[in-house]
Amino acid sequence: PHAEPTERKQALPEQLQRRSSGECAELADHSVHPTQMSSIKRVVVFGGTGFVGCQVIHSLVARRMTSTPALEQIVSLSRRGAAPAHFANQPQLHRPGPHGGEEKSTGAVQWLSADAADVGQYEHLFNAETAVVITNGSPPLPTLSAEAQEAQRKANGGLPTTIIKAAARNGVKRLALVNAAMPSWTPAGYRQGKLDALNAARDFCADPANPRDAVVLQPSAIYGTRHTAHGYAIPLTPVLYPASAVLSALGAVGVTGALEKAVPSVFANALTPFAPVEAVGEACAAGVLSPRFESKGLTLISAAELGDPAQWKDE
Repeated sequence: PHAEPTERKQALPEQLQRRSSGECAELADHSVHPTQMSSIKRVVVFGGTGFVGCQVIHSLVARRMTSTPALEQIVSLSRRGAAPAHFANQPQLHRPGPHGGEEKSTGAVQWLSADAADVGQYEHLFNAETAVVITNGSPPLPTLSAEAQEAQRKANGGLPTTIIKAAARNGVKRLALVNAAMPSWTPAGYRQGKLDALNAARDFCADPANPRDAVVLQPSAIYGTRHTAHGYAIPLTPVLYPASAVLSALGAVGVTGALEKAVPSVFANALTPFAPVEAVGEACAAGVLSPRFESKGLTLISAAELGDPAQWKDE
C-alpha cells in the first residue's frame, strides 16, 4: 500500500495495524509497468550473499540488462564479501575480477566485504544516485539471556538503523528494507529490533523539506532454495509451499480471520501465507528502481502482497 505524504507523520503503531482484507484487495496493485529507473545509477545490497540478498541480486541484474537508462553498478556488501559458491555457474554474476581478495567485480556485481556497524567502510558508496537494499538480520530464535536478546535486537534493528541513518546523511533518496510480519509472541529481541528498523525507515521519510522514499517489506516465513557456503542446495519449497497453500486456503474460507479476531494475541500475523523468495527479491528491486514508489514516502508491503513474483516484474 502506498503511504501518502501526509501519512508520514502518523504514529508508528498506526502504521503497524493489520490491514483488513478489503484494504488489501483495494491497495494490492503494486504491479510494475515498463519504466525508466529515474536517477539511480548504483544499488547497494546489504546481506547480498544471504538467502534473500542473493535473490535481490538476481532481480537487479535482470533489470540492469533490460532497463533504460542502465543501472551502472550493483554492489553486494557482506562480511564474507566473495560471491556465493552457487553463483559459479552463472557467468553474469560470477566472473574473476581485477582486484582479487575481498573485493571482486564479478560480471554485473561488485562483491565487497564490510561490517555494517562500521559506516566508514561503505558510506563512500552513498549519494543521491545510490539506492540501498537492506536484507541482513538474524532469525527469530528464542533467547535465554539478556545479552542474547540485546544481540538479536541489534542484528535486526541496530544495524539496519545505522545503515539507514548513514544513507540519509549522505544523500540517498530511496531504500528498501526487508522487515517482517510478527505475532505478538515473537521473541522480544527480534520483535523490538524489527520495530526499531521500521521506525528508522519511517524517520528516513519524515522530512518534508528533503523527501525520501522507503519501501518496507513485511513477509512472514520465506521459502525457496537456500545454499550452504560450499554451494549445496537446501530446498525449502517442498515443505513450506504446501504449508503456505493450507494457510491461503484457510484465509479464503474465513478461518484465519475468525481465529485472529477470537484470539488476536495468539493468531494475529501467525497464520499469514509464506512468501517465495523470488517475490521478495523482485519487490525489493522494484522498491528502489520503479517510479511507482517515487514520491510516496513510506510504503509498507504486507505478507499477503508477496505471493506472486510476477506482479513486481516489468511487464
